[in-house]
Amino acid sequence: MFEVFPSEIRLKGLDATREFARRMAEKLPHGSLVLLTGDVGAGKTTFVRAFAGFFGLADEVTSPTFTLMNEYAGSGVRICHFDLYRLHTAEDVEDIGALDFIAGADYAFVEWPEIGEPVFGKNAVRMRFSHGDAEDERVVRVEMP
Repeated sequence: MFEVFPSEIRLKGLDATREFARRMAEKLPHGSLVLLTGDVGAGKTTFVRAFAGFFGLADEVTSPTFTLMNEYAGSGVRICHFDLYRLHTAEDVEDIGALDFIAGADYAFVEWPEIGEPVFGKNAVRMRFSHGDAEDERVVRVEMP
């Protein structure tokens, strides 16, 4: 277990999100699995885009809602980005080969991970995104393994 961040962070605007993502990219070890939960529009994909931006890959990041998984590679890093919203069971997660992609990635991000919880294990970083008081504010709760 390693403690990198406070358990709750308030981000006001895109610049704050980028700074937070940069700090995460500097601290998270390769092979990290990050489970992202929160309402639609709460900032999950925006965070992944900002994280990938640390490696020069921000322009490649799009929501994988319809493709289930996007892969971003360059600058010596491979990032897998899943959206499990349309899956129904943990077996579906295994059937799409998610665990193989996660095992081979430098960083793996999973949006809507609840359905796959039984197969992800306990060593994942968990991040819950919610809307803050201001329109451009997000609250992120971080739980490290």
